[in-house]
Amino acid sequence: MSVVARPSASPKQRALRLSAAFALTALASVPVVVVWFTFQAVGSVLNPPRNTNPANPGDRGFAFERVTLRSRDGLDLAAWFIPAGPAAVVVGHGHGGSKATMLDHAEFLVRQGGYSVLMLDFRNSGESQQAVSTLGYHEWQDVAAAISYLANRPGITQDRIAVLGVSLGAASAMMLGEAAHQVRAVVADSGFATGDSLVGRFDRWFRLPSWPFSFLVPLAVQLRIGLKPADVSPVSRVAAMAPAALFVIHGEDDAGIPTEDARRLFAAAGEPKELWIVPGAEHGAGLSTAPGEYRSRVLRFLARYLDR
Repeated sequence: MSVVARPSASPKQRALRLSAAFALTALASVPVVVVWFTFQAVGSVLNPPRNTNPANPGDRGFAFERVTLRSRDGLDLAAWFIPAGPAAVVVGHGHGGSKATMLDHAEFLVRQGGYSVLMLDFRNSGESQQAVSTLGYHEWQDVAAAISYLANRPGITQDRIAVLGVSLGAASAMMLGEAAHQVRAVVADSGFATGDSLVGRFDRWFRLPSWPFSFLVPLAVQLRIGLKPADVSPVSRVAAMAPAALFVIHGEDDAGIPTEDARRLFAAAGEPKELWIVPGAEHGAGLSTAPGEYRSRVLRFLARYLDR
Protein backbone atom coordinates (compact mmCIF):
# COMPACT_ATOMS: atom_id res chain seq x y z
CA MET A 1 0.00 0.00 0.00
CA SER A 2 1.39 3.32 -1.02
CA VAL A 3 1.32 6.40 1.25
CA VAL A 4 0.78 9.81 -0.26
CA ALA A 5 2.88 12.36 1.54
CA ARG A 6 1.29 15.71 2.29
CA PRO A 7 3.20 18.62 0.92
CA SER A 8 4.96 20.52 3.68
CA ALA A 9 3.74 24.01 4.46
CA SER A 10 5.68 26.79 2.92
CA PRO A 11 7.46 29.30 5.21
CA LYS A 12 4.79 31.85 4.30
CA GLN A 13 1.97 29.47 5.31
CA ARG A 14 3.70 28.64 8.58
CA ALA A 15 4.09 32.33 9.35
CA LEU A 16 0.42 32.97 8.63
CA ARG A 17 -0.66 30.09 10.89
CA LEU A 18 1.60 31.32 13.68
CA SER A 19 0.24 34.88 13.34
CA ALA A 20 -3.31 33.57 13.46
CA ALA A 21 -2.57 31.57 16.61
CA PHE A 22 -1.06 34.62 18.28
CA ALA A 23 -4.05 36.75 17.25
CA LEU A 24 -6.55 34.24 18.62
CA THR A 25 -4.62 33.98 21.90
CA ALA A 26 -4.47 37.76 22.23
CA LEU A 27 -8.16 38.09 21.43
CA ALA A 28 -9.04 35.47 24.04
CA SER A 29 -6.96 37.30 26.65
CA VAL A 30 -8.68 40.67 26.10
CA PRO A 31 -11.58 39.97 28.52
CA VAL A 32 -9.11 38.84 31.18
CA VAL A 33 -7.02 42.00 30.76
CA VAL A 34 -10.11 44.23 30.84
CA VAL A 35 -11.39 42.61 34.04
CA TRP A 36 -7.93 42.79 35.66
CA PHE A 37 -7.58 46.45 34.72
CA THR A 38 -11.03 47.26 36.10
CA PHE A 39 -10.29 45.63 39.45
CA GLN A 40 -6.91 47.38 39.69
CA ALA A 41 -8.42 50.77 38.85
CA VAL A 42 -11.28 50.36 41.31
CA GLY A 43 -8.83 49.20 43.97
CA SER A 44 -6.71 52.31 43.49
CA VAL A 45 -9.78 54.50 44.03
CA LEU A 46 -11.16 52.63 47.03
CA ASN A 47 -7.78 52.13 48.72
CA PRO A 48 -5.51 55.02 47.76
CA PRO A 49 -2.07 55.35 49.36
CA ARG A 50 -2.16 56.72 52.90
CA ASN A 51 -1.98 60.48 53.03
CA THR A 52 1.21 61.16 54.96
CA ASN A 53 0.93 64.96 55.14
CA PRO A 54 3.12 65.76 58.19
CA ALA A 55 1.31 69.02 59.05
CA ASN A 56 -0.49 69.30 62.40
CA PRO A 57 -2.37 71.98 64.36
CA GLY A 58 0.84 73.04 66.06
CA ASP A 59 2.00 74.42 62.72
CA ARG A 60 -0.91 76.87 62.91
CA GLY A 61 -0.05 77.91 66.45
CA PHE A 62 -2.67 75.73 68.18
CA ALA A 63 -2.19 73.62 71.27
CA PHE A 64 -3.72 70.21 70.59
CA GLU A 65 -4.05 66.69 71.91
CA ARG A 66 -3.54 63.44 70.02
CA VAL A 67 -6.41 61.12 70.90
CA THR A 68 -7.48 57.63 69.88
CA LEU A 69 -11.15 56.88 69.32
CA ARG A 70 -12.86 53.51 69.03
CA SER A 71 -15.42 53.17 66.25
CA ARG A 72 -18.72 51.44 66.92
CA ASP A 73 -17.42 48.37 65.09
CA GLY A 74 -14.18 48.26 67.08
CA LEU A 75 -11.57 50.09 64.98
CA ASP A 76 -8.94 52.42 66.42
CA LEU A 77 -9.17 55.89 64.91
CA ALA A 78 -6.59 58.65 65.20
CA ALA A 79 -7.74 62.20 65.92
CA TRP A 80 -6.56 65.62 67.04
CA PHE A 81 -8.47 67.69 69.57
CA ILE A 82 -7.99 71.47 69.53
CA PRO A 83 -9.50 73.00 72.68
CA ALA A 84 -11.27 76.36 72.45
CA GLY A 85 -14.85 76.99 73.55
CA PRO A 86 -17.63 74.79 74.99
CA ALA A 87 -19.19 74.29 71.56
CA ALA A 88 -17.35 71.84 69.30
CA VAL A 89 -17.19 70.68 65.68
CA VAL A 90 -16.15 67.27 64.32
CA VAL A 91 -14.19 67.74 61.07
CA GLY A 92 -14.10 64.89 58.55
CA HIS A 93 -11.81 64.73 55.50
CA GLY A 94 -12.40 63.53 51.96
CA HIS A 95 -11.50 60.19 50.37
CA GLY A 96 -7.74 59.80 50.09
CA GLY A 97 -7.18 62.63 52.57
CA SER A 98 -6.43 62.78 56.27
CA LYS A 99 -7.06 65.06 59.21
CA ALA A 100 -4.02 67.08 58.13
CA THR A 101 -5.77 68.01 54.88
CA MET A 102 -8.54 69.73 56.88
CA LEU A 103 -6.36 72.22 58.74
CA ASP A 104 -7.67 75.19 56.76
CA HIS A 105 -11.22 74.34 57.85
CA ALA A 106 -10.18 73.75 61.45
CA GLU A 107 -8.27 77.02 61.61
CA PHE A 108 -11.20 79.30 60.85
CA LEU A 109 -13.53 77.27 63.07
CA VAL A 110 -11.18 77.84 66.01
CA ARG A 111 -9.86 81.34 65.29
CA GLN A 112 -13.02 83.00 63.98
CA GLY A 113 -15.71 80.77 65.45
CA GLY A 114 -14.21 80.04 68.84
CA TYR A 115 -15.18 76.39 68.53
CA SER A 116 -13.24 73.42 69.86
CA VAL A 117 -12.45 71.07 66.97
CA LEU A 118 -11.98 67.31 66.76
CA MET A 119 -10.16 66.36 63.55
CA LEU A 120 -10.67 62.73 62.57
CA ASP A 121 -8.80 60.22 60.40
CA PHE A 122 -11.39 57.87 58.93
CA ARG A 123 -10.70 54.14 58.92
CA ASN A 124 -8.05 53.15 56.42
CA SER A 125 -6.84 56.77 56.29
CA GLY A 126 -4.06 58.79 57.87
CA GLU A 127 -3.00 57.19 61.14
CA SER A 128 -6.16 55.17 61.71
CA GLN A 129 -6.46 51.39 61.66
CA GLN A 130 -6.37 49.47 58.39
CA ALA A 131 -9.83 48.49 57.19
CA VAL A 132 -11.95 48.34 54.06
CA SER A 133 -13.01 51.76 52.79
CA THR A 134 -16.76 51.67 52.12
CA LEU A 135 -17.58 55.15 50.72
CA GLY A 136 -19.43 56.05 53.92
CA TYR A 137 -21.41 52.87 54.59
CA HIS A 138 -19.34 52.08 57.68
CA GLU A 139 -17.50 55.40 58.02
CA TRP A 140 -20.56 56.99 59.64
CA GLN A 141 -19.60 54.91 62.67
CA ASP A 142 -16.30 56.80 62.76
CA VAL A 143 -18.22 60.09 62.86
CA ALA A 144 -20.45 58.69 65.61
CA ALA A 145 -17.36 57.79 67.65
CA ALA A 146 -16.07 61.35 67.33
CA ILE A 147 -19.43 62.78 68.42
CA SER A 148 -19.51 60.45 71.41
CA TYR A 149 -15.99 61.50 72.40
CA LEU A 150 -16.97 65.17 72.41
CA ALA A 151 -20.24 64.55 74.24
CA ASN A 152 -18.30 62.89 77.06
CA ARG A 153 -15.37 65.27 77.18
CA PRO A 154 -15.28 67.69 80.16
CA GLY A 155 -15.64 71.28 79.05
CA ILE A 156 -17.77 70.48 75.98
CA THR A 157 -21.50 71.15 76.17
CA GLN A 158 -23.32 68.04 74.93
CA ASP A 159 -26.01 69.89 73.01
CA ARG A 160 -23.55 72.22 71.25
CA ILE A 161 -21.85 69.79 68.87
CA ALA A 162 -21.78 69.95 65.06
CA VAL A 163 -20.12 68.08 62.16
CA LEU A 164 -18.37 69.50 59.10
CA GLY A 165 -17.41 67.00 56.41
CA VAL A 166 -16.00 67.29 52.89
CA SER A 167 -16.69 64.67 50.20
CA LEU A 168 -16.41 61.31 52.04
CA GLY A 169 -16.72 63.27 55.28
CA ALA A 170 -19.97 64.82 54.06
CA ALA A 171 -21.42 61.51 52.88
CA SER A 172 -20.46 59.80 56.15
CA ALA A 173 -22.09 62.58 58.18
CA MET A 174 -25.33 62.26 56.22
CA MET A 175 -25.23 58.47 56.56
CA LEU A 176 -25.62 59.05 60.30
CA GLY A 177 -29.36 59.27 59.75
CA GLU A 178 -31.11 59.21 63.13
CA ALA A 179 -27.74 59.09 64.90
CA ALA A 180 -27.35 62.74 63.83
CA HIS A 181 -29.87 63.63 66.55
CA GLN A 182 -26.83 63.76 68.84
CA VAL A 183 -25.69 66.95 67.06
CA ARG A 184 -27.27 70.32 66.41
CA ALA A 185 -25.96 70.89 62.88
CA VAL A 186 -24.15 69.26 59.94
CA VAL A 187 -22.22 71.01 57.17
CA ALA A 188 -22.04 68.61 54.18
CA ASP A 189 -19.59 69.90 51.57
CA SER A 190 -19.33 68.04 48.23
CA GLY A 191 -21.23 64.93 49.28
CA PHE A 192 -22.82 62.47 46.86
CA ALA A 193 -26.45 61.37 46.81
CA THR A 194 -26.13 57.64 46.13
CA GLY A 195 -23.30 55.16 45.85
CA ASP A 196 -24.58 53.67 42.61
CA SER A 197 -24.65 57.05 40.88
CA LEU A 198 -21.17 57.80 42.24
CA VAL A 199 -19.74 54.47 41.10
CA GLY A 200 -21.57 54.85 37.80
CA ARG A 201 -19.32 57.82 37.09
CA PHE A 202 -16.06 55.95 37.73
CA ASP A 203 -15.74 55.13 34.02
CA ARG A 204 -15.80 58.87 33.26
CA TRP A 205 -13.15 59.56 35.91
CA PHE A 206 -10.84 57.09 34.15
CA ARG A 207 -12.01 58.26 30.69
CA LEU A 208 -13.16 54.77 29.76
CA PRO A 209 -15.91 53.76 27.32
CA SER A 210 -19.26 53.02 28.93
CA TRP A 211 -19.22 49.46 27.64
CA PRO A 212 -18.13 47.22 29.27
CA PHE A 213 -16.96 49.38 32.18
CA SER A 214 -20.40 50.65 33.20
CA PHE A 215 -21.12 47.01 34.08
CA LEU A 216 -17.71 45.92 35.34
CA VAL A 217 -16.97 48.87 37.64
CA PRO A 218 -20.02 48.46 39.94
CA LEU A 219 -19.34 44.71 40.05
CA ALA A 220 -15.71 45.32 41.00
CA VAL A 221 -16.75 47.77 43.72
CA GLN A 222 -19.24 45.26 45.13
CA LEU A 223 -16.61 42.52 45.24
CA ARG A 224 -14.00 44.86 46.73
CA ILE A 225 -16.09 46.26 49.61
CA GLY A 226 -18.65 43.48 50.04
CA LEU A 227 -21.56 45.86 49.44
CA LYS A 228 -23.72 46.93 46.57
CA PRO A 229 -22.94 50.56 45.71
CA ALA A 230 -26.67 51.30 46.07
CA ASP A 231 -26.38 50.34 49.77
CA VAL A 232 -24.44 53.59 50.31
CA SER A 233 -27.28 56.09 50.02
CA PRO A 234 -26.98 59.40 51.88
CA VAL A 235 -30.09 60.66 50.08
CA SER A 236 -32.18 57.94 51.73
CA ARG A 237 -30.78 58.69 55.20
CA VAL A 238 -30.66 62.46 55.17
CA ALA A 239 -34.33 63.01 56.05
CA ALA A 240 -33.87 61.08 59.31
CA MET A 241 -31.23 63.59 60.44
CA ALA A 242 -33.85 66.23 61.28
CA PRO A 243 -34.18 68.12 63.56
CA ALA A 244 -30.39 68.46 63.18
CA ALA A 245 -29.87 71.39 60.79
CA LEU A 246 -28.19 70.62 57.44
CA PHE A 247 -26.11 72.96 55.28
CA VAL A 248 -25.41 71.43 51.84
CA ILE A 249 -22.46 73.02 50.03
CA HIS A 250 -21.34 72.02 46.53
CA GLY A 251 -18.99 73.30 43.86
CA GLU A 252 -20.64 74.52 40.67
CA ASP A 253 -17.81 73.03 38.59
CA ASP A 254 -17.50 69.70 40.43
CA ALA A 255 -16.68 67.26 37.62
CA GLY A 256 -16.82 64.15 39.79
CA ILE A 257 -20.10 64.73 41.63
CA PRO A 258 -22.56 67.01 39.80
CA THR A 259 -24.58 69.70 41.53
CA GLU A 260 -27.68 67.58 40.89
CA ASP A 261 -26.55 65.40 43.79
CA ALA A 262 -26.52 68.41 46.10
CA ARG A 263 -30.01 69.44 44.96
CA ARG A 264 -31.30 65.90 45.52
CA LEU A 265 -29.84 65.83 49.03
CA PHE A 266 -31.29 69.23 49.85
CA ALA A 267 -34.72 68.25 48.53
CA ALA A 268 -34.73 65.02 50.58
CA ALA A 269 -33.59 66.66 53.83
CA GLY A 270 -35.93 67.81 56.54
CA GLU A 271 -36.00 71.30 57.99
CA PRO A 272 -34.00 73.28 58.92
CA LYS A 273 -31.72 73.22 55.89
CA GLU A 274 -29.71 75.46 53.58
CA LEU A 275 -28.09 75.03 50.15
CA TRP A 276 -25.17 76.90 48.61
CA ILE A 277 -23.76 76.13 45.16
CA VAL A 278 -20.30 77.74 45.11
CA PRO A 279 -19.70 79.49 41.75
CA GLY A 280 -16.60 78.25 39.95
CA ALA A 281 -15.63 75.73 42.64
CA GLU A 282 -14.42 72.24 41.80
CA HIS A 283 -14.81 69.18 44.00
CA GLY A 284 -14.18 69.98 47.66
CA ALA A 285 -12.72 73.37 46.75
CA GLY A 286 -15.38 75.70 48.16
CA LEU A 287 -13.08 77.09 50.86
CA SER A 288 -10.14 77.70 48.53
CA THR A 289 -12.36 79.16 45.78
CA ALA A 290 -14.38 81.59 47.88
CA PRO A 291 -12.57 81.68 51.25
CA GLY A 292 -14.21 84.76 52.72
CA GLU A 293 -17.76 83.85 51.79
CA TYR A 294 -17.25 80.19 52.71
CA ARG A 295 -16.06 81.09 56.21
CA SER A 296 -18.80 83.63 56.80
CA ARG A 297 -21.59 81.35 55.56
CA VAL A 298 -20.42 78.35 57.58
CA LEU A 299 -19.83 80.37 60.75
CA ARG A 300 -23.20 82.08 60.43
CA PHE A 301 -24.90 78.72 60.00
CA LEU A 302 -23.13 77.17 63.00
CA ALA A 303 -23.74 80.20 65.18
CA ARG A 304 -27.46 79.89 64.54
CA TYR A 305 -27.53 76.42 66.14
CA LEU A 306 -24.53 76.27 68.47
CA ASP A 307 -24.17 79.72 69.98
CA ARG A 308 -26.12 80.88 73.01
